[in-house]
Amino acid sequence: MPASNASVVATIEPVMAALLAFLFLGEHLEIWQLIGGGLVIAGAVIQSAGN
Repeated sequence: MPASNASVVATIEPVMAALLAFLFLGEHLEIWQLIGGGLVIAGAVIQSAGN
């Protein structure tokens, strides 16, 4: 796996953990967590689109 792909996966990992905790464990996400997660996902999409 190229380093650029590995960095995208590593960046998305905490966001996915928070999403799974919300879905399966009933955790509550605050607005700032949602905004931050959206920015991380947007950055990952931009990074992967550049490749």
